[in-house]
Amino acid sequence: MKLNPAEFLRQIIKDEYIHLYDANFFNDLNHKQKQGFHLLKAIYRNKGMKKFRQKPPSVILRNAMIKTEQSWDKTEQQYQKRLG
Repeated sequence: MKLNPAEFLRQIIKDEYIHLYDANFFNDLNHKQKQGFHLLKAIYRNKGMKKFRQKPPSVILRNAMIKTEQSWDKTEQQYQKRLG
């Protein structure tokens, strides 16, 4: 369920207040406001469930370590090619 900002606003804001938002309001938002808007969309899309939660720190760390190992292996392969 991919919603653009205007469609999402029509679903969550009462009709009597929707005229206060112009079509380009999303472009006028700063970075933090856009993040908050995307968070609202995630909550609405998942019907309040916690499916959009961030991964636990242990999973994030494990993924970072795997990525580092892969980049180290790639660097080592490139070094071996230069020597060979």
